Amino acid sequence: MRFELLTAALLLFASSAHARDRWDKPVAVHAILGLGTPVGYAGAMVEYSPHPVVAIGAGAGLGGGTENTDCLASGVVGVCDGPLSDRVQLAAMARFRVMRWEELAFTVGAGASGGGYSWDEFTTDEPAHKSADLAYWGNLELGVEYRAESGFTARGFSGFAHMLNPSALECIDTGINSDHCPNDHVHSGENVVYLGGSVGWAF
Repeated sequence: MRFELLTAALLLFASSAHARDRWDKPVAVHAILGLGTPVGYAGAMVEYSPHPVVAIGAGAGLGGGTENTDCLASGVVGVCDGPLSDRVQLAAMARFRVMRWEELAFTVGAGASGGGYSWDEFTTDEPAHKSADLAYWGNLELGVEYRAESGFTARGFSGFAHMLNPSALECIDTGINSDHCPNDHVHSGENVVYLGGSVGWAF
């Protein structure tokens, strides 16, 4: 009986040790794809975990960028994309693995990000357009993270971003229906719901 109890205890300890080992890897590198994420449509993030429950990361990527009318000939209505440099997004995030199983963790995250940004209305024939050369965001997100013993990691997440400097988001005068944007879309574009996923490696 004692032998059986000792064997069971050793197996339980070994199992928990394996579960801890995969989360004890302090550094992780992630490639990220998504819509409206803190690093844009595509980017990368490096994370450091001082404790298996906490991950602190910094990253960069490319987002939608700004819009303007600079490229349009006189009399042409519409908008065009700003320079490529305006697409660069920078982000710093902290994630907490509030619940962990052997290879899965439920995460809650918060952080800040910034970069060029534009908002477009898609519901009218004469849509409103808004743009900010540099938008700052406060981000909150929920996610599920998978980590193999080898260090391979994958994560799916969804979040909410609130613009911290909304005065920087200005309507673009497209030359038609110019009063529509400032009158009907005073606060449009100041909040974003985002969705993304990542794959990477922890070591």
